[in-house]
Amino acid sequence: MLVVLVEGSDITLTVFQNQTLDFIRRRNVAEDICQSRKGLARFTEEISAIIQYYNIEIGEKSGDGNWRLITVLRGSCEGADEIADSLRGKFGDFEVKVVSETRAGDNTPVVTDSEKPAAPLVAIGLAMGLLDVPQPKLKINLVPPESTDVKAVKKCALVTANIAAVVLIVMILAVGMLSAILNKTDETIVRLKQKEPVTGTRALLVEQQKISQQAKELREKLGRINEILHTEHCGDWHLVLEDIRRRTPQSLWITTLSGENSSKIAIKGRSSSYEAVHLFVDMLGKSEYMASAALVEAEKDESVEGLVSYWIDCALRTFEGT
Repeated sequence: MLVVLVEGSDITLTVFQNQTLDFIRRRNVAEDICQSRKGLARFTEEISAIIQYYNIEIGEKSGDGNWRLITVLRGSCEGADEIADSLRGKFGDFEVKVVSETRAGDNTPVVTDSEKPAAPLVAIGLAMGLLDVPQPKLKINLVPPESTDVKAVKKCALVTANIAAVVLIVMILAVGMLSAILNKTDETIVRLKQKEPVTGTRALLVEQQKISQQAKELREKLGRINEILHTEHCGDWHLVLEDIRRRTPQSLWITTLSGENSSKIAIKGRSSSYEAVHLFVDMLGKSEYMASAALVEAEKDESVEGLVSYWIDCALRTFEGT
């Protein structure tokens, strides 16, 4: 059921499905709907856009397609009959009703109760503040789904930064410990050289070789750690993940994203069609972070009927990370 509140050039469109508020939109058509044919035409287009959205994007969730269109006119409006004729001409297969705000609740069941009569619908505002329902059973969620993706990207960036900081601190501590061990080893060697021999020459040579080997190993480890510190790698994985998310088609989703090294990642998942998989490969190939994207495998999913399993290998473009 689509309920439209009209007040001059301002309209509020609200969709109820299964006795639950499912969609709400606020629009200004620039001209008075009751006095302008152009405003009436734009008003009809807004209704048509919502119906097309449910039929195309929502699909089976939108029900059997049998809509009920109710237009509530606030204030004085002499063009109620003209509005009703225009809507019936455009949506002849649907039930169309144009009423004033005083009769908005007539035969308009939003919340049903076996023991109490249907509550009257007084008005519908952007925040549903004017909807007078004594015991509301409406579920309202005005937060866009994009906010979840933004939070996930920010969380990923924060986790990456924290990991990098911890790794840097561990490396600094390791360098300090190795330097202290090397200094202590050098002091021991000097002390042994200065100390009068108390054992045989053979035992001293064996001990010296052992200490020299330990010092060599410690110096090699210290050199490798210094090389790692001097590279100053700073991964931009959150930017790569955000770019992959933006290029993922709506009919395709990712189940696994893994990397063998810092220059190659593998993407696996499911899709509703082969076309979406090939589109995803083309979109990844155009990414500024990808040197190439190749489809390794695409076949029907044996576990879920009607879906396609895919595997894509991507080579990163001169990207360094941990």
